[in-house]
Amino acid sequence: MLFESFQLQYTDLFIQHYGEKKDERIILFPVSGGQVKTTDFDSSLLYKLIRNTLNHKIAPPTRGWGSTPLSGDKYEADDIERIRHYRNKIAHNTEFKISNKQYQNQWNELSQAVNRLSQETLKSEITALECTQFIGSQKNEIESIKKNISKMKNEMYALQNELFICQDEITEIQDAVINSRKEIEDINERHIPRHIRKCQLTLLEDWKRHDILFCDEIRGYKVAYEEANKHNTVTFIGGPGSCKTYSTTIRKAWLGGCSCV
Repeated sequence: MLFESFQLQYTDLFIQHYGEKKDERIILFPVSGGQVKTTDFDSSLLYKLIRNTLNHKIAPPTRGWGSTPLSGDKYEADDIERIRHYRNKIAHNTEFKISNKQYQNQWNELSQAVNRLSQETLKSEITALECTQFIGSQKNEIESIKKNISKMKNEMYALQNELFICQDEITEIQDAVINSRKEIEDINERHIPRHIRKCQLTLLEDWKRHDILFCDEIRGYKVAYEEANKHNTVTFIGGPGSCKTYSTTIRKAWLGGCSCV
C-alpha cells in the first residue's frame, strides 16, 4: 500500500509539473518488478526527486527553485540549482566548445558545489577529473556526434524550407478559392439581372412573412402539396381560373425548394 501510494503521488506530481515521461517511470517503477537502481538516475531525474520529495527536509534555494543562484548563495539547495544550471548550459551547447575562461569559471563553480554537497569526500576524485584528458576514441566519438548534429541541423533547415513552400502553396490555393467564389458570384449576377433578382428576393421574403395557409381544408391542396414535396420539379395542370399559377400550394412548394411549372 505504501509503494502504491508513493507511485500514485509520484505520477500525479510529475505529470503536473513536468509532463509524463515513461522512461523515468520505468526507472522508478520497473515493469518486471525488479530492483530500482539509483545508478540509473540521471541528473534531471535526481533534481526532480530532490525538489519535489525532499523539499521539506532542506531549505529552499536563496533565489527559489528553478532560478540560477549567485556566487554568494551557498545553501545545499543553491548548489543543487547550480549543478542543474551548468548541466543544462553544457548539454545545450551546440557548438561543443567554450573559452578557457568560461571553462575555468564553470569548473570552479561545479567543483566547489560538489565538494560542499559531498562534504569534501569526493575531493580527490574531483582533482583527478580536472587533470583528465580525452583519449583518441573519445575525441572520435565527439567528432561523430558533432557531425550528426550538423547533419540534423541541415535536415531541419531543409524541412523548414519545405514547410515555407507548403505555406506559400496553401496561401495560393486560398486565394484561388476566394477568386473562384467571386467568379461564381459574378456568374450568378450575370445569369439573373440584378433588378430581377432583387424583385424575386423581395417577393420571396414577402411570401415568408405572409405565408398563411388558406387552403388547408381543400382536399386537392393536400394531395398536390404532398406530391410536390416528393419531387424536385412539379407541373400543375388545371383549367382557367383554377389559380394553378399563384396558388398557395405552388408558393409552399417553391419556398420548400421545389421547382413548379
